[in-house]
Amino acid sequence: MQLGLTRRFGRKRHRPLGPWALLGFGAGLAAGFVIGELFGTGGGRRVKRLVRTLVDGRKKPESRSALAQRGLDALSADVRLAGEAFELLAVGRTGFELHGWVADRATRGVAIRIAREALAAVSVVNCLLVRGEDDAPPPLTLDDKLNV
Repeated sequence: MQLGLTRRFGRKRHRPLGPWALLGFGAGLAAGFVIGELFGTGGGRRVKRLVRTLVDGRKKPESRSALAQRGLDALSADVRLAGEAFELLAVGRTGFELHGWVADRATRGVAIRIAREALAAVSVVNCLLVRGEDDAPPPLTLDDKLNV
C-alpha cells in the first residue's frame, strides 16, 4: 500500500514547455517592435510626441465654429474695422478663408493680420475684396486684332 502512494505522489510531472516558450517568443517579438518603432529611424519625434501626450494628456481640439467665432469677435473688436462685415469660411481640415468687402488696401491688411493673430494655430487665406478696385468691370479695349 505504501509503495502505491509513493509512486503516485513521488512521480515528477513533466509539464510541456511549448506554450511557455511560445508566450516568451511572442512577448519578445512585441517588445522588439515597440522598441524599434520608438527608437528607430525618426523615432525621436515619436518619443517626444508620446511623452508630450502622456504629460499633457489628451486635450479636445477647439471646434471649427468656435474658432470662426473667435476670429470674428477679434475683427469686430477693432475700431479700424467698424462697420465692415466679414465672414470666415472653413476650408479643408484646418484652414479658413476670410471673405468680405473693405474700403481700401490698408484696411484689408489690418483685417487679415487680426484674423491670423486670433487664429494662430490655423491658416487663414485672404479673400477680402477692396471697393473701387475689385468691383469695377475689366477695362475694354477696341483694336483691330482678333483676340483668341
